[in-house]
Amino acid sequence: INAEYGDYGNAGKPIQLYTNFYEVTHKPSMKIYQYELTLEVSEKLLKSNKSLAVDIFNRMVSDYREEYFSGIYPVFDGGRTMYTNKKIESIDKTTNLSVNFQSDQLKMGAISIQIRPTKSVIDFQDIEKVYRNETKDLPYNIFSCADIILGFMPKMSYVSYGRNYFPRGQTVSDLGNGIQLWSGSVMAVKPGQWKLLVNIDEKHTAFYKEQSLKDFITSLFPNMNKPQQLLKPFEVKKLNDHLKGLRVQVTHNGHARRHRVVGVKDDPANKHYMTDNKTGEKMTIVQYFKAVVSTQSTGRIRLQVHKHNRTSDEIIRGFKDIMKELLIEFRNTSKLKPGKILYYRDGVSQGQFIQTLTEEMAGIQAACKELEEGYQPKITYINAQKRHHTRLYCADSRDGDRSGNVPPGTVVDREITNPIHFDFYLNSHAGIQGTNRPCHYTVLWDDSDMSPDMIQLLTFYLCHTYARCSRSVSYPAPTYYAHLLCARARTMLSAMRINWFDARKKPNLQDIERKLTQNEKLKNITYFV
Repeated sequence: INAEYGDYGNAGKPIQLYTNFYEVTHKPSMKIYQYELTLEVSEKLLKSNKSLAVDIFNRMVSDYREEYFSGIYPVFDGGRTMYTNKKIESIDKTTNLSVNFQSDQLKMGAISIQIRPTKSVIDFQDIEKVYRNETKDLPYNIFSCADIILGFMPKMSYVSYGRNYFPRGQTVSDLGNGIQLWSGSVMAVKPGQWKLLVNIDEKHTAFYKEQSLKDFITSLFPNMNKPQQLLKPFEVKKLNDHLKGLRVQVTHNGHARRHRVVGVKDDPANKHYMTDNKTGEKMTIVQYFKAVVSTQSTGRIRLQVHKHNRTSDEIIRGFKDIMKELLIEFRNTSKLKPGKILYYRDGVSQGQFIQTLTEEMAGIQAACKELEEGYQPKITYINAQKRHHTRLYCADSRDGDRSGNVPPGTVVDREITNPIHFDFYLNSHAGIQGTNRPCHYTVLWDDSDMSPDMIQLLTFYLCHTYARCSRSVSYPAPTYYAHLLCARARTMLSAMRINWFDARKKPNLQDIERKLTQNEKLKNITYFV
């Protein structure tokens, strides 16, 4: 990343703001010690019930408080890592402990736990060195460790996923179809320009209501007359859309085990065959439950997020060829080559900045070289993020717009921004309802020598060029157009009904891309607007 924090933008009128960031106080000399934990419990069971590992950990700390944890406050990430505020002197090598633990999901009794000290020590002097300008390397391990420490206590008493926490026993709103709206909060530790900060925001998420599977199906299809009534094909599809990927708790064998739903079959249980893992015998589902389990079977749906967000590699496939094609079209249309390229990139998380920048900058440069030997335009690469929890508020209501939001064009490039990289928040649109979410821009590369004011103003101006709206929008029009095009492609892909998971017949990506862009007349016009 060549674009580092330097000067501030100064254009416009300064106004006083406040935001949802809070200072994290800590001793500058604080050290956190890291240990590796191994629980003698099946990985499958731990993955299906993430609170189980925390419960076992808490029992271990309670049982061995005097022997190992006196004056020490350990926290656990729920996986394989334990952090402590002091070094455990009596654990200087791999140590095996045993705890007695039983739950609805686990009937083992004695559980073996292995604790292995590591050489990893998280030293908060590392972030102090950044603030004293002694280093340009941000200690990301401090931020992730602080997230785990701050979230450990809420995880034990709240419904949680990731950095999101929802109090139990709250009054929830029923959204229908067996889904409820829960309210809670989300928090994340971030580096401010002069100190560590924690960003805390409201969070509202749809959860599946805890109920039996039969009751859930009844809520989806209230007109069903009989429990054994067969579902119609469109009803099976609707049920699949809800259940696929969802974790459920089954109780038919006397143990409350949790599993992830793979899918719902079209054929009824008395016609769908399976193989018993123990005997190898092939039988129908009905025969299995009669012979192997029992005649009584219920499924219980546990609280899960309504939409599953999966982290994936954000690198654009074939980026060099895309860039070259666009450069050729630009040259054919204008009879010129671009002297400068301004590239707004959306959808990249901070952890993928370096990888994405490295590969995509190489793609841009290779495309320019293939277009013409010696062609080296100036490039500005800006990452735009809307998925964050920063909110801005006017200290003086007279500075806000009619909806009470900060006015369009408001820029924040200090205090809550990165101490090393050049980033800023820009609220570019007028609020209609609720609190605006400013877009967070990080300049990852800039060899155009543009000033902060120039980059911020140009970004703001591009938010006024969106063809669907006569007002400014929340981020630059080129990024909006990319979203529209992707949405259209997703709709077309859905209509193709491609089975992406069929190992016997892998989809031909080139053939699919040709179908998506088969009309050459539409190739270079914004038909998707």
